[in-house]
Formats: sequence, structure tokens, C-alpha cells
Amino acid sequence: MATWCAWGGRGSRGCTRVCPASIKPVCGSDGLIYSSYCHMKKDNCGKEVRVVEDEECTRADGAECGHKCTNDYDPVCGNDGRTYLNLCILRAETCRSGVEFSHYGVCAGMDEDTSCPSDCLDTPDDGPVCGSDGNVYNSTCDMKVKTCG
Repeated sequence: MATWCAWGGRGSRGCTRVCPASIKPVCGSDGLIYSSYCHMKKDNCGKEVRVVEDEECTRADGAECGHKCTNDYDPVCGNDGRTYLNLCILRAETCRSGVEFSHYGVCAGMDEDTSCPSDCLDTPDDGPVCGSDGNVYNSTCDMKVKTCG
């Protein structure tokens, strides 16, 4: 059984146990996108996973793109006009669909034709639905209520 020390966030075997909340996504040689270098090392303690070029974590045509992103709220806007939970989640969507980073913060304004529902009382139940943020929602409407804007 491993013994853990309390300093520096590292265990007695030199494995990282705690990572700062900063989100600076990296692509691992295992093909997964991680929230940061620290998260990659923590999740792969004792394995030979290293940082590689972002292209190695890119797949075309909507394929599943593995990621180990945190749910930390640090919103970014994609060039599709959607606000993503954080940069790592956006990178995972970049892998899936090619959407690119636009700017930090929430996306400003929407077209007049686009509106965010406030409830789902009169909508079809088409769920569960998997969102590009990696979360499962009860329906498409539920996803829009919780993520729109």
C-alpha cells in the first residue's frame, strides 16, 4: 500500500496528487486531451504518457474524442458562437467537429432568430442527450436551458 506525503502535492512514489485549477489543455501520447500537463501526469502515474502535438488528439467526421477535462468553470467562446465550460472542453469539441477558439469569456449576443428556452414544459422528450461539454442532459431542451447563452 502506498504512503502519501503531505507536501508539494506528490506521493511518496513521486506521483502528483493535486493539480492547480488552471486550464491549459495538452494532448497526451495516449490520444486523450487533458486539462493541463499536471492532470495528464496525475492521471497516468507510472505510465509513459507524454505531451504530443495537438494534431495527434484530432479526429475527423464527429468521431469520439477522448478527454479528461475537469468541470471547472472558466468559460470560452468558440467560433460557432457557443460558450464552452472551459478551454479543455472546447478542445475536445475541436477534435469532434473542428470548432475553433474565438475568445475567453462567454459568447456575446445571439442572432435574433436564436433564443434560449426558459423551461421545457411544451417540448418533446428526446433524451437523454450527450452534450459537447461531456455532460448528459434529460433532453435537447434541457441542454439548451442549462447551456444556452
